[in-house]
Amino acid sequence: MEPLLKTSVKKDTPSKRLQNWRTTHRNFSRKTARRTCQPGAVNFSAGWFAQGHTVRLLFHSMNRGKLTVNKSEKYPLLPSLNLRKQLYLGSSNWLTMSNDMERFLNLTLSLIHPELFQSGLLMLKKLRELESTRDIALKWQSIYTGVAIISNRRTPSHRDSKGRPEWFDTLVNYCGHGNKPRLLIKDLGLNLKYSSGTVVSFCGSILEHEVKSRGNGNRVCFAHFMQESVRKRLEVPPAGWVYQSAYVSD
Repeated sequence: MEPLLKTSVKKDTPSKRLQNWRTTHRNFSRKTARRTCQPGAVNFSAGWFAQGHTVRLLFHSMNRGKLTVNKSEKYPLLPSLNLRKQLYLGSSNWLTMSNDMERFLNLTLSLIHPELFQSGLLMLKKLRELESTRDIALKWQSIYTGVAIISNRRTPSHRDSKGRPEWFDTLVNYCGHGNKPRLLIKDLGLNLKYSSGTVVSFCGSILEHEVKSRGNGNRVCFAHFMQESVRKRLEVPPAGWVYQSAYVSD
């Protein structure tokens, strides 16, 4: 993964001094004798819209003033470029090596957010049926439509905008000796120990969150997310809120 991670980090230029915080070099730690993992942040998906493309809705005026909505097929769903290109062998290896982890996370999601699990399962099924996404989707094990690998980056306070308020994002954190990160969920006033092997699922679209890291060891996060634009294109019903009643039998 090192070549992909390395090219993902962007330096500020005179014409664009404020880069996206997710990839600007200012938020990444340099490699050292103890921090050996290549800094970077790379997104993967079995099927999404290319960067800058969104699903456009065309509104047509009908008889008697009625309106109907027709989805434009101008932009097809495609796997992320780093999975389509054969030269990115590290991506193919990652798909295989992460199978056990992804299956574990799928089972976890089926317990904590059953509706989202079923929605993601249906989206993956449809991606495996589309000609444009079938080959990669058959290898893709996660219920989530996207996974970001984030290596040795400081994550400032933010909310994520691609999903829905009711959905859970799932973060998997790994860190080496000498690194003591904390996960801050500001809207809830939480300052949580974020030790290696921690899995956290929460509503990233509405809860402002931040990761602070102390020490000089490695830290790598696997961030799992859903995209509302993909759900709409696949015409899958949205998962709703999780209620206590889902865990209480009559």
